[in-house]
Amino acid sequence: MASSTAKSLVQLKTMKVIHCDEIKEIISNEGNEKENIEIVFSNLITIELVSLKQLTSFCSNKNCKFKFPLLEILIVRECPKMETFSENLESAPPKLQNILAVEGEEEAKWQWEGDLNGTIQKVFNDKVLTFIILVV
Repeated sequence: MASSTAKSLVQLKTMKVIHCDEIKEIISNEGNEKENIEIVFSNLITIELVSLKQLTSFCSNKNCKFKFPLLEILIVRECPKMETFSENLESAPPKLQNILAVEGEEEAKWQWEGDLNGTIQKVFNDKVLTFIILVV
């Protein structure tokens, strides 16, 4: 979706993107925007990204800054190319504290590397393909 569309979704509480094989990012860089944009998902509680085989990030536009003040749950499952959440995340969403990481039939493990991008990169580097971020 275009960043201009994302800015208008102020009442959105749940975002689910499932089984879209060609999607590379959730918020796109429409027309290679060069101006700084702030997108605040003020009511968003849950993001679920499942079976997105080409997804590399939530947004790769370095000029797009995100805030998720109420985000409690982020589920990313079967997104093998996702290396980072966002190029310009102002700070970790305040309610996210840990990631529950699972790969296949292995036992789940809690993980947090200090910030959301660092945690996703660690999970990606460890080849963990399914993880769930929860409030503890």
